[in-house]
Amino acid sequence: MFWKRKTVIAKFSDLKTAELENKLLCLDNKSFGKFITSSIDYDKGFISEKVLEKEKNALMQVGKETLKNTINRINSIEEQYDGYKLPVLIAPFMTTLLIVLGNQFFFRKEIIETQGLTSAAFTFLVLLLSYSFAFIKIISIGKRGHSKLIFFKYVLEECLDNKKEKEEERKKNISHIESA
Repeated sequence: MFWKRKTVIAKFSDLKTAELENKLLCLDNKSFGKFITSSIDYDKGFISEKVLEKEKNALMQVGKETLKNTINRINSIEEQYDGYKLPVLIAPFMTTLLIVLGNQFFFRKEIIETQGLTSAAFTFLVLLLSYSFAFIKIISIGKRGHSKLIFFKYVLEECLDNKKEKEEERKKNISHIESA
């Protein structure tokens, strides 16, 4: 959108491990959500496997506890970005607004007599469609942020599983060396 300023936020792989851990743990919820949703840029096309591996490698450098805490943090703020909850909040407001506008303005006896029923109905329909379009846009923006958070959570879980597997392999190797 032309009125929105695009802020450039570093990718995970552009940050040092200490900086990345700091951002994952210490940012306030709004800044954290913005950091995650703007760092993941898969909605302009499929994210390449090479870029995804580069970002995963940066996340693999982060400590195991930091990954766990970040997953817990995402679980706690996930509902703020849940686009499916927006209709529950916005639909009653829009319905009330349209009913009040329809009854008190568009379909008043004086308006119908001066403008005609067709003109009043057409104007009301245009207003209804414009509100519906705005409503759909708001919901889609919310869903996009929510899907990026979920995607990031799955990437973190995959990194955590990889760390656990490497740790188990290391323990097996140590036990084999000690038994030999």
